[in-house]
Amino acid sequence: MGEIKFFGKIDFNAKGNVSASYPAWYFTPHIDELKEEVSDVERALKTKSVPYDQIPMMEDKLKMSQFRYESIIGSRPKLSDVEEDNLAKVYTELSKRIADAMFSYSEEMFGTASAHEVVRRQKKFCVPIAKNLAKSLFIDWDDAMTTIKGATKAWKIIGKLLGEPTNEEVLRRDRSTVKSNFLGLQDPHESVKANL
Repeated sequence: MGEIKFFGKIDFNAKGNVSASYPAWYFTPHIDELKEEVSDVERALKTKSVPYDQIPMMEDKLKMSQFRYESIIGSRPKLSDVEEDNLAKVYTELSKRIADAMFSYSEEMFGTASAHEVVRRQKKFCVPIAKNLAKSLFIDWDDAMTTIKGATKAWKIIGKLLGEPTNEEVLRRDRSTVKSNFLGLQDPHESVKANL
């Protein structure tokens, strides 16, 4: 797999270091807020509802917000069909590895999961990942392996890019059955069937 740049210029600080764990395009709510801010300022300037003496300041604000918005949108990788297929395979493999390393929902609910073991599993280099992928995602890598923590970050970023789930709780074993039984809840699909 060729190198995909998951982090754009906007994600680096003045010293050339990545400034956050996740790329800016990952955070959809922030992008939506920024887009709304641009629209609000444009509307205010167009309708002349801004005091005359504040127009230069609002125009500067609009330019900065537009630049930031466009920089974030532009930093999202554009994938070829081959890259998308390769990342989908990586996402599926990471899903399995992360799920295997997680305690089941019942173990978490009933207190049989060891907090020390959770931490140990998070830090152990045990998930195979390509070096160039680990480097482009800024995750720890050692001898062709990353940690569960690194694998989870990779899974989330790749999942976001592919439009797949990014909450690792969806991977936890026996989550839906134990939760329903524990809370005395029916599967919502079952109650719909019962009402038909």
